[in-house]
Amino acid sequence: AFEADLSALAEDSERLQHGVLRAMATSWRALLALLDGDLDRAEEMANEVMVNAGDDPNFQLGWIVHLCTVRAEQRRLDELLPLLEQVAADHGDLFAVRALVAWTFAAAGQLDRAKEIVATDLDDGLGRLGADWLRPAALGFLAPVIAHLDDQWCARRMLEFLEPYAGQLLLVGSGTTVVGSADRFRGML
Repeated sequence: AFEADLSALAEDSERLQHGVLRAMATSWRALLALLDGDLDRAEEMANEVMVNAGDDPNFQLGWIVHLCTVRAEQRRLDELLPLLEQVAADHGDLFAVRALVAWTFAAAGQLDRAKEIVATDLDDGLGRLGADWLRPAALGFLAPVIAHLDDQWCARRMLEFLEPYAGQLLLVGSGTTVVGSADRFRGML
């Protein structure tokens, strides 16, 4: 079904010569490449998204997510840490961005830095977690960080937030990438 939707989206984007639709279709192609384990193609598609999307900040953040996912699979996250410091500085007001940056630092073995990035969020009981379309992604990025912090209160809180997503995959946005299974994250916690 996803591939059929992608085909229809790609056809519409070409028929209408619509850059945003073209960027969305390319982003979905990057997702499929990631799911297939074709990291080179995923990175190629992520970069092509930026050609079509221009300076749209939503697609720029999606590009960062794709790169983080690819680099995590390649075990090369250290290359992105300086860029992510800048992303956190530029978009630190977005909970999902803080969660992504924290996840990346934790996955790169810098758990103290990851905790520092989301410390305020943890202190207020994740009260800044929005109810928007980035919520599932934010939960998926933050859950593994919390699982490694040995903070039972935060872990219980995260379990509550993940409960409505039981049996589902957590996506970034409208299909940028799959963060993982909510049940897997619940098991970690």
